[in-house]
Amino acid sequence: MSSKSDWLSITEFANRLCLSRHTVEGLVKTGGLKVFNISPGKERPTYRLPESELDTALTIMRTSNGSGGGCDAETAVRDPE
Repeated sequence: MSSKSDWLSITEFANRLCLSRHTVEGLVKTGGLKVFNISPGKERPTYRLPESELDTALTIMRTSNGSGGGCDAETAVRDPE
């Protein structure tokens, strides 16, 4: 079973890749990333992305514009301490 730390909010996901929240939302809308609504209602959804999607996002970013995100490779995807 996945632990809570395996799931990231859109903002946390964006921060880990040095991207804007808007960019991550765009990747989700185009179907490039898996996202899950963890809230029971539809009025105000609460989305989480599996941490495993970080690599997918980096691949998409590299193939779409030659960059792996908004920060250098050492900083991107590093687990914040």
